[in-house]
Amino acid sequence: MYISPISSMLSSSNYYTSKISGLSDMQSIAKRYEEFKANKSDLKAQYAELAKSWKTQSTAAVSDTYKPDTVLKTSSDSLKAAADKLTATGKNAIVTENEDGTFNVDRDKLVSAVSEFVSSYNSVKERAAKSDNMSVLEKASFMVGSTSANEKLLAKVGITVNKDNSLSLDTEALKNADARYVKSVFSGANSYASRISLKAEQFSTLSETPKNTYQTYSASGIEQWIAAYTSGSSLNMLV
Repeated sequence: MYISPISSMLSSSNYYTSKISGLSDMQSIAKRYEEFKANKSDLKAQYAELAKSWKTQSTAAVSDTYKPDTVLKTSSDSLKAAADKLTATGKNAIVTENEDGTFNVDRDKLVSAVSEFVSSYNSVKERAAKSDNMSVLEKASFMVGSTSANEKLLAKVGITVNKDNSLSLDTEALKNADARYVKSVFSGANSYASRISLKAEQFSTLSETPKNTYQTYSASGIEQWIAAYTSGSSLNMLV
């Protein structure tokens, strides 16, 4: 009995996202690839049925009156603003380097910016977890992962990563933190704060993305998908 690539892709045992290893897997991929090419017409018909079913069940999700996620927008913009304050250079820099290699830190600005950063970070994390936009969830996973990877360094500047992945701030510890750690966490293009600023900007953009741009099935979508597989480009990505 022929099992379509769409059915396989939507199942919990999705073949295409399973780990690929060894010659037998390569042979299986090639077999699926040939089945795909041989059943394009059937595949289109099944896709059309999926589209029809999805539209019937999810009318509200593709409504033209869909409104942006203003909560995510506000919190992500606040997070970016705080992160950018921390990574600022020139006259607005919170951390400056002396000629002898030591650092000066404007502690008042630092505490204010980090407090805003932690609060906004927690708001973004909480809101993103409620999203049904896979791109938002993906970015949230990256943000939380990056934070977890820097947990020990963050602790040096008074920031604790809690069990629920939220952040908490010890203001006194931050005020007394070694300037070298402050610079490492918050200054420079490759710093933790800089990476979070980038994610915050992406969240802000995604918060204004209508659901009908990432949840719908469409005729053009299936044509592009078929073209990718029958040309071999998607097969190449798998191997």
